[in-house]
Amino acid sequence: MEEKLYGELKSREKNSKAIKQCLRKTFENSDEKRHEFVKENLVVKFVAKNEYETNDQELLDFLYNLGLLHLGTKINPKVMGGN
Repeated sequence: MEEKLYGELKSREKNSKAIKQCLRKTFENSDEKRHEFVKENLVVKFVAKNEYETNDQELLDFLYNLGLLHLGTKINPKVMGGN
């Protein structure tokens, strides 16, 4: 019985993910950030997600040039996002 419920759950998760991807493709280039479908009782809302990239070497050079990073300073690569 549990296997049947688990299989149904996974099937629904897969369907939900496919529907979300389809909606995203359909509305991602729209100027509107919110779309309402009253008949289906559905709201599609897009939220901005900021993504940042850092160049660690340029940051270290910048800090060094300002005199904030001394020659004897050790930087832990894990703290800087490295391996």
